Amino acid sequence: MSTAFLGEVRAMPFGFVPNGWMACQGQELPVAQYTGLYSLLLTTFGGNGSSTFGLPTLAPLAAETGTLQYCIAIQGVYPARPEPDAVAACAPEAVPTTAPFTGETRNFAFGFAPSGWLPCQGQLVPAAELADLFKAIGTTFGGDGSTSFALPNVAPLESADGAPLGLCISLFGDDPADG
Repeated sequence: MSTAFLGEVRAMPFGFVPNGWMACQGQELPVAQYTGLYSLLLTTFGGNGSSTFGLPTLAPLAAETGTLQYCIAIQGVYPARPEPDAVAACAPEAVPTTAPFTGETRNFAFGFAPSGWLPCQGQLVPAAELADLFKAIGTTFGGDGSTSFALPNVAPLESADGAPLGLCISLFGDDPADG
């Protein structure tokens, strides 16, 4: 079973919502029942902030045939905030066991990149500090290839109410070439 970050958003291809997840349909949840998730989302997607808070409203993702439904993790690992101004937000051994690939991207419904992740905003990062990520994506998105490389610059997914979800890239994890 895959462990997710609390508040992580994924597109699911199933005809059902997996256990530990909820469909992103703008529903309001009781703060008392989901205190961890509330502490991440607050009233970004609605609710009164004292007894209720809202989930994002995300339209299904169209595929060539059918659609994928966006779901948010209501159970999982609480995401650690990285140290301020840290490029390599934490050591690989400190990354929670959510089994990402190095360079994998995920959407988060809270306003920060968890430790071990960076936002996909096209920024240049030092190749020497993030050697595994550099090996995985190279200069596909820019950079000089010797001292720096760029992360993808991706417009954030937006909830129906206009609140953005952060797309982040994993700095550490399994080597995608070993799969």
